[in-house]
Amino acid sequence: MLARWWVLVIAVCLCWPDSRISAAFSAERLRARLQALVDAGTTPSIAAAVGRDGRILWSGAAGLADVGRKVAATAETPYSLASISKPFTATAVMVLSERKLVELGAPFDRYLGPLPRPGSPDARGVTVERLLRHQAGFPTHYQFFYDDERARPLPLAKRLECYGVQLAAPGARYNYSNLGYGVLGELVERVSGIRYGKALARDVLKPLGLTHTFVPDGGADVADAAVRYGSDGLPLPFYVTDHPAGSEVYSSAEDLVRFGLFHAGAPVPGHRDVLSASSREAMRQPGAGNYGLGWSINQNWNGRTVIWHSGGMPGVATTLWVVPSERIAIALVANKSGVPVNQIAAEFLAEILDMPVPASPPGGPRASATDARGAAPLAGRWRGTLSDCAGGDAVAIDIQSGDAAALTVNGGGARPMHSVEASKDRFASSGRATDDQISYQFDLRLDGSTLTGVVRRTTSLGTRGSNSVTLPIVLTRP
Repeated sequence: MLARWWVLVIAVCLCWPDSRISAAFSAERLRARLQALVDAGTTPSIAAAVGRDGRILWSGAAGLADVGRKVAATAETPYSLASISKPFTATAVMVLSERKLVELGAPFDRYLGPLPRPGSPDARGVTVERLLRHQAGFPTHYQFFYDDERARPLPLAKRLECYGVQLAAPGARYNYSNLGYGVLGELVERVSGIRYGKALARDVLKPLGLTHTFVPDGGADVADAAVRYGSDGLPLPFYVTDHPAGSEVYSSAEDLVRFGLFHAGAPVPGHRDVLSASSREAMRQPGAGNYGLGWSINQNWNGRTVIWHSGGMPGVATTLWVVPSERIAIALVANKSGVPVNQIAAEFLAEILDMPVPASPPGGPRASATDARGAAPLAGRWRGTLSDCAGGDAVAIDIQSGDAAALTVNGGGARPMHSVEASKDRFASSGRATDDQISYQFDLRLDGSTLTGVVRRTTSLGTRGSNSVTLPIVLTRP
């Protein structure tokens, strides 16, 4: 009789409504939203969790984490997080900062030593904080290395020598860079004296009780994780990146929401905080690009500040939303790219707070800086070599006017370029070589008699996504 009474008490506790949750909140509607995505073929599976005040209010999943083995997804299934790895890395860096082992205002080479980079970048201004905020001048960069291919990531020093071109003076502007977070992961390793994944586990994951969160050393470590699926719906081979601290953390929906609750200022019962409230508050302060220390910041979501981060890679779509004022966290993880996880997070938050989803601001026409009359100094043919340590591409650009140009690569046929902006001292445009698998995006300035700047080269991997690196280039007239 006593046992039956305790069962009744437990059932009542589990079902009792939270006084701060909207009466319109419906777990069934949340679950149905996930199932609809699976039924539509948008993703093989998706898992989600909603938490408030240090506890999980609801979690659920739909679909198969592993289609071949018919393994159902759950809210405890680990998923690849992609860029949600960044707030984890930022938290690890802040732990080292609180221990007085890392100074946020110090240049990164204090901890890593001098590292070669193209040209002569200003290493003194590349501080730890600017790396965390994507304001260190590092370029756009992402590369994936599949187990069934021979290519492997380069060591950090060689990676920076090949791809670490400086886009702008440190602190001058925001540019989202996986490469910069790759540097931060190396910094965590050097200062901690152990590998990045082990340091993250010791200093962040274990103290917070995140038992389904880890950084894999290889494919064997993800045997129980959700399989990543390509755009053709087939399973992808295991892959790594050359920016692991920005992209390689795995976590479950429930663990991810616990991490979010910690950053919302709602301690998870039974586990200790790893950062002070002041450090977490500092991480939430927006800089350029509305980016804090490892977090994107939306300062006005229906009058509330939301700190968030999403992630996208081949076979990955994830997001984590945190509302500090409400001590709410919402996590969604899926094992295929292109899933509208941020839209769903907005719907879930609106459901919890009983308010409408804010409409996205309409996108107006982009103002053009092009002045065709001012393009005369750049008109004509320019030639140069695009070098990436593994070889080079011979590039020729024929600038015809302020909004027309053609690109030739390695002696192939000339092809019209797109989004051309040519002024008296600047050229920006994108184009493709004869091989449509490779595209180029140029950002060049006239420097005396040369056009100098950077080229972002993106190579399609078909159903496996794409690789993108940024390279320096100098072009001269023949």
